[in-house]
Amino acid sequence: MRSGWLIAALLACAGAASPGNAQDFVAVHETAVADTQQKAVQEAYYAALERALTGVTWYQAEGEVGEQFRREFQQDFEGFKQRFFMPDTDYRCAHQENGRYLCEVTGTLKFGALQMHLRSQIHQVENGEQKHLTFKLSAAQVKDPRKQFVIDALSGAFASFGHRILLDNTANAALARNQVDYALGIYEVTFTNLDDPAAYDPYSLRLSGSLTVRFKLSQIKSGEMVANIPVVESGNEAGPNAETLKPKLVASLGKRAADEIARKVNAAVVSHEAEQ
Repeated sequence: MRSGWLIAALLACAGAASPGNAQDFVAVHETAVADTQQKAVQEAYYAALERALTGVTWYQAEGEVGEQFRREFQQDFEGFKQRFFMPDTDYRCAHQENGRYLCEVTGTLKFGALQMHLRSQIHQVENGEQKHLTFKLSAAQVKDPRKQFVIDALSGAFASFGHRILLDNTANAALARNQVDYALGIYEVTFTNLDDPAAYDPYSLRLSGSLTVRFKLSQIKSGEMVANIPVVESGNEAGPNAETLKPKLVASLGKRAADEIARKVNAAVVSHEAEQ
């Protein structure tokens, strides 16, 4: 299996999943112990990168993605320092009684630069061969009628990855013909703060809120659980009337949540299909 292909799919999915909600700069504070000071310094720097790498590549940070990134780091440590850490990042070390070195790295990680670096590696394969899959979607457990904003946006979000979403009778008919690959069950859609008067700032004329969506993904053929992941999106809308802003914010959060679900699901199924 080509590691580049897997990295591409995971990055497309992970998108916004990152420390600090994909901030361009993230504060770091990591320590490491090694037999030499040089090794301890390198391990402390890598610990900072690895924590961010987990946010970008999800559970594959310890798989092929992480292995490839580790090799690159070892080949060009100084280059990685300059490229991914701000000038305020520095280290200090202490020689311990056992002869080993304890080193601490404190500073700022260029998280946006890390994302761009990983994407540049797989740009040439992102448009390569892609497997198109069919998903049966259900959200019967969710009572909030505003869940429809998420459901309506999912078809377009999945289509951007070449996948198809089926609902209700259409999904059942396809399932009977063995034409469904995965089951996607949404079991929570929670909008926070939208009905709270304090969510509207009368000075900035902004309504703020958030949306949490929880879903389970399983393979139809084996029944195996592939993913069980929460998606949380926050946002705001500006205007002089809080009531008129509510439907706009609900629609905006629903669209963003659907896009994030599609990215996470695409990464999960690509990894799962590759492993099988």
